[in-house]
Amino acid sequence: MFPYPSGSLHAGHLRVYTISDCAARFQRMRGRAVLHPIGWDAFGLPAENAARERGVDPATWTAKNTDAMRAALRRLGTSFDWSREVATCDPAYFRWTQDLFQRMLRVGLVYQAEAEVWWDPVDKTVLANEQVDEDGIAWRSGVPAERRLLKQWFVRTPALADRLLADISAVEEYNRRRKRLHADWWARATEQARALNASARDSAPDSAPDSSASAGRKNGRQARAAAAPALFAAIAEQEADALGPAPELAGWPSDVLAMQREWIGRRVVPTVTVTASLAGAGAGAEPVSFDAARRAAAPSAPAAVLVGPSHPVALKASALPGDAGAAHSAELARLRREAAAATAAPRGAAGPEASAHRIGDVDLGGGLTVPLVAVAGLANSALRLGRGEDGAPADGRTAELAELVTGRDAGCTAEPEGGELAWAVRAAAKACPDVAERLGWWRQAAAEAAAAAMSDVLSGHGSAAGAGSAAGAGATGQGKQQPLEEGEGVEEGEEAAVQRAMIAAEDAAAAAQWAEHGPTERHREAFAMRDWLVSRQRFWGTPVPVVHCAACGPQPAPQLPVELPPIGSLVPEDEAAAAGGAILSPLSRAPEWWQACDCPKCGGAARRDVDTLDTFVDSSWYFHRYPDPAHAEAPCSPEAAGAWSPVDLYVGGVEHATTHLLYARFFHAFMADEGLLGPDPPAGFASRLLTQGMVLGRVWKDAASKRVVTDAAERARAEAEAAAGEGGWVSAWEKMSKSKGNGVDAEALLDQEGADVARLQVLFLAPPHKSIKWEEGRLAGVRRWLARLADAVAASEQEAQADGRGRAGAPQPPLAGDRAGDEDSSAAASAAEAAAACAQADAALAAAVAASAASVTTCMSDTLAFNVAVAELMKLTKTVTAAEGASPLARASALDSLLKMLAPAAPHAAAELWHRLATAWGQSLPGAPTPSPASGIDGVAYFDVHAQPWPAPTA
Repeated sequence: MFPYPSGSLHAGHLRVYTISDCAARFQRMRGRAVLHPIGWDAFGLPAENAARERGVDPATWTAKNTDAMRAALRRLGTSFDWSREVATCDPAYFRWTQDLFQRMLRVGLVYQAEAEVWWDPVDKTVLANEQVDEDGIAWRSGVPAERRLLKQWFVRTPALADRLLADISAVEEYNRRRKRLHADWWARATEQARALNASARDSAPDSAPDSSASAGRKNGRQARAAAAPALFAAIAEQEADALGPAPELAGWPSDVLAMQREWIGRRVVPTVTVTASLAGAGAGAEPVSFDAARRAAAPSAPAAVLVGPSHPVALKASALPGDAGAAHSAELARLRREAAAATAAPRGAAGPEASAHRIGDVDLGGGLTVPLVAVAGLANSALRLGRGEDGAPADGRTAELAELVTGRDAGCTAEPEGGELAWAVRAAAKACPDVAERLGWWRQAAAEAAAAAMSDVLSGHGSAAGAGSAAGAGATGQGKQQPLEEGEGVEEGEEAAVQRAMIAAEDAAAAAQWAEHGPTERHREAFAMRDWLVSRQRFWGTPVPVVHCAACGPQPAPQLPVELPPIGSLVPEDEAAAAGGAILSPLSRAPEWWQACDCPKCGGAARRDVDTLDTFVDSSWYFHRYPDPAHAEAPCSPEAAGAWSPVDLYVGGVEHATTHLLYARFFHAFMADEGLLGPDPPAGFASRLLTQGMVLGRVWKDAASKRVVTDAAERARAEAEAAAGEGGWVSAWEKMSKSKGNGVDAEALLDQEGADVARLQVLFLAPPHKSIKWEEGRLAGVRRWLARLADAVAASEQEAQADGRGRAGAPQPPLAGDRAGDEDSSAAASAAEAAAACAQADAALAAAVAASAASVTTCMSDTLAFNVAVAELMKLTKTVTAAEGASPLARASALDSLLKMLAPAAPHAAAELWHRLATAWGQSLPGAPTPSPASGIDGVAYFDVHAQPWPAPTA
């Protein structure tokens, strides 16, 4: 994944780009054509905020940081193809981001709608659902996000949800079949091993009955080892024949695919249609229809329908003409402000009771009409409350949520999961006496008691203080009903389990009917994934390429790219928003010459859209630009994309599983449909995904106060006292952060240790997908290893000089054994014995090198276990330096292979040491190293290890 140009490398950069560079260098040495490009995810809030704080232009700030990052990555020894460098803030790039947006707009995948959205009060911009966690906390600023009603741009990501899920299902089915085949092959291999053991026991000598068992086991192990290559080759061949080609996403981690499946959340649910009449609409007004998705069996007829203040039916009430619409609008705005204040309050803080407003009635058919009430804190969904038989009070275990109602003709961005919330019930009962009456609550005390009973067994939001967090969980569309805590009543737990079982059974039956008969009027397909909110009220981003015409509505802007204009201030105008008014983007203060334009459809006066796009839009397709970054006819060259797609290895963090990686799959599918990727595009944009783990640093905390120690001197004191056994301090491994004082300055590390030590350290500490615990003391081991290698090469240089092998590879002088005729027979025998021992040592060393080459090749190509590869090279170094009985040429040949295998991980040290070795031994080395063209080295031929072929994994 390409980086944000922060201006300096951190430990995460160090790890991810070392991994990708190691893989690229390895594949080049194997003779593969490798495309290893780099670019910059350069738009976004961090650059805008930093530029605003320093009073500079974001473009200037970003360019400066990009230059610094480029220099730092070069120092790390990366082998990027810098000729293909792209930046999302370059008009030559975002012109095509805008083109893709307009393509989606034309086919109906992009739309603009007024909706209640998350608002970050610190960064002063809206956030997508994916950028707010289950507690309602903003992803970047770390503060509680607020709810605001804004007109925003959305992408209909659920429109391609079936295709995204189908690719995941194909991988899951492929893995199931492969698992069954492997189980069968394992049984066969076990049976074959038993047969080999039995044969070995039968062949054991009769003269040693006591040792026959051990001899049989030894012979069996040897026989299995000899038979293993043929068996594995047969298994691989049979697997290819039985399974066929692997699905496009077969190389993705199963946990990433599982997270995406859960996030998309396809389900089939029973539905029912209801209609609502709005208070004050007058006689003859057209009723509003809704699709109700049933989630549990209602105990009887419902008592009321509760909606959020931004539900589509509530918005329709606000739009009524005259006093009725004004009254609804004022009340609903009050409810939204109340909900925003509740979400902004500290978690756990007591707050005022949620309030409600009756906006009409719902006709459920059969002459049954129930109140329709808006409640502060509910999301864009509706709760249908059950009531007891014959109007009797409904307690918490029977008044389970009956239906979730979503708007049929408007985009709803959320549905809460799980049971009804007591605070919402209480608010509706207090605001509407007939709701309390229908629920059988003739007195307020009875209402409060029933609400308390509900909170005991449902979502846990039994007080008004829970309103904010409940809204947060529901509004994201990803909240889940919380399990019962330890100590709750067994009866309540059993009842809750029964309710969940009923829901699961009902959904399963609906899915079966859907599969057999297809969609019906009583069933519909639904997704947990919501439409992607892509507009932002910030300056430093891709301008939304749309113009607004009073007569024609939103129209694609002509003459792309729409570039950013100069503006006086980057501060968003949210003072009015704080009081519940409109929120204005910084681009609303752009010069009139930029904002005013002509409508491309009718030619009348129009205005440019003043929002910018989420940076995830910019980064969802960049990999298709790399093969031909100068292509001027489309976002990518179909020929180049067809030649290079899919990406063979994509490296990035698992934290992007349900954001960037999901959006990238969506964009890839759309671009394939548009014919932008050639005639036969792959199903996925990347065939293999490596999600690297985090780099963790040690954090010291005061044991009593849990205060994190950030001062360097205090950290040193804490470490010393903890080492001496003194109490008062606790340590933990946490993600590196400047605020915690546990970060690593990657550039200082390069200054002090060099790029190769840093690269080897991040590769060696753990497998790529695991987190690593960074300890400065462990760098010494890598330094000592490289020093031993340098000493071994120096010794080999001396041996080459003593042996008469110069730069040109002079002929080898006769060995002592060749002059045996001049010695007595005893000396000749000794020489022959020494020669035989040397030949045996040479063969053993060659076998060790071949075994290491096989292991390292597997680690760098199949398993990507770079830590195991480095460990294997360390082991081989010990073997080479300890092989004193081998000939100098054999040791030089072993060092030749070792340094070639080291080159992808430590390119600088390997290049220098191998050049010295190749210069000393010349044509005597196996493979006859070829000099590279002279490059400013006074005309002297230069031996480049990276231009040499990869060592063969056979002796």
